[in-house]
Amino acid sequence: MFIPYRVDASVRRWPIANLVILALLVICYALERALMTEHMRYIALLVLAKGNPIGLFGYNFLHGDLLHLAGNMLFLWVFGNAVCVRVGNLAYAFIFLALGAVAGMTHLSLNGMPAIGASGAINGIVGMFLVWFPTSNISVFYTWFVRMGSFQIRSYWMILFWLIFDVVGAAFGLSGVAYWAHVGGFAAGFGLAVFLLEFGHIRLEPDEKSLLQLLGPQKDPDDELGPITPRVAVASAAAATPALRRSARTATMLAPPEGYFVSFPCACGTELRAPRKRAGQEFTCSRCAARRTIPEGRD
Repeated sequence: MFIPYRVDASVRRWPIANLVILALLVICYALERALMTEHMRYIALLVLAKGNPIGLFGYNFLHGDLLHLAGNMLFLWVFGNAVCVRVGNLAYAFIFLALGAVAGMTHLSLNGMPAIGASGAINGIVGMFLVWFPTSNISVFYTWFVRMGSFQIRSYWMILFWLIFDVVGAAFGLSGVAYWAHVGGFAAGFGLAVFLLEFGHIRLEPDEKSLLQLLGPQKDPDDELGPITPRVAVASAAAATPALRRSARTATMLAPPEGYFVSFPCACGTELRAPRKRAGQEFTCSRCAARRTIPEGRD
């Protein structure tokens, strides 16, 4: 058994929306247990089934047993916090529901059996995590017969392993798990994450590499937006060592033309830099996630 319990992706703010969703899952499970014997008809209204549009959203908050609930909550906690912080709390809540609806429609189209559980939406969140944080380390607890311990593994290896397992389950029609909901949710989350990243709605930390960067050509550093690189000045040529003088000459040759960049402050206090040719365009500050417009001429 392998149980992920932590990722090292940066979380600078409280993921309030993810915490609220986790709390709702617990509350809804308690209500589900309390109403099951005498008011089953009300629970049935939330089940994912053909001809029940409410179920496209309601089934996310129903679970078969405590183990089902605990597993979904663990994955949502591990992978959802970093995604929530990147997109913002309000957007995250809508994204969670939308991914669940897409996962539900995929399941109904390709399987058709009634289903419950948030795993389709959670797999969508995991798909987004793969796009934005593929090289983050996942800490995993394992048990093997009488042995137990923990290890770390890159997120793309672990997530791709889970994806292959779901694809095989869906392809062979294995019962007991809504594999098509998993696959549909994952695909929707993956596509959404690529869209948000490519159109500049999401900006990662300077030390983070997205899956697109790992698989595609490296972008021109001059086209990247981020904090200003500190500049080190030598007090006098006589005081500089030969190695430092050679380094300074090399840096001068590689530096962009004078006035190529424009620098400006963000409201959070971060000093930002961008190519002057992109004046008027908008981007998201990597520290506070605020939308900023590149000014024309200040530097």
